[in-house]
Amino acid sequence: MALQVAGKTIKRITIVDDDPGARESYEYIWEDLNVLPVQETGPLNDIGKFLKRMMKQSNALLCDYHLKKRSPYATFDGDELMERCYSANFPAILCTSYTDYDITLLRSRRRFVPILLKPENLNRDTIINGFARSIKEFKGEFLPSRKPWRTLVRVEEVELAEKYFYAVVSGWNPRKKIRLYVDDLPREMQSLVTPGKRFHAQVNVGAKSEEELYFHAWESE
Repeated sequence: MALQVAGKTIKRITIVDDDPGARESYEYIWEDLNVLPVQETGPLNDIGKFLKRMMKQSNALLCDYHLKKRSPYATFDGDELMERCYSANFPAILCTSYTDYDITLLRSRRRFVPILLKPENLNRDTIINGFARSIKEFKGEFLPSRKPWRTLVRVEEVELAEKYFYAVVSGWNPRKKIRLYVDDLPREMQSLVTPGKRFHAQVNVGAKSEEELYFHAWESE
């Protein structure tokens, strides 16, 4: 039993989801893909230790975004795990019923999420495509919608009480305001967030929709 994707062999896939029903609902997909699922029942307390164990026992990951809702399943959420996997060149897919609010929370780590799927869109083709996209990005091969570019980010409005601000990315859409969290910036830059302030960041200006945008490697002008 094995799946060949972009030159990588996937025999076992780790499933991380705080909902046991959700973990089990994907069983038919793994049978179709000829891979063995490894369900993580938790608790997952140390993300570093879990990552090392997961990389020894499987070849890829499918995880939910909200992992801390059912304490004590995990002490981290899926976007943090995705970032760790990306840094380790470990193929992973984030699967979640996301909302606009969730997308804002994901901005800082969206750079490390090659593909974001909703449960109803999870199938053989989207899984294969998701893992292939991860593996290719590890090699520096990006889709136009995912390629990072150093670009100007201009602050338009600030809501410090809510800890977020609205910014315009001229290289993407000069008429669209994007909501970002102040905490997503490096600590030394957070006090600089004021209307009119200009930053530079690595942004995928080829993104087809607002929800795909990521912001990474911030610089103060």
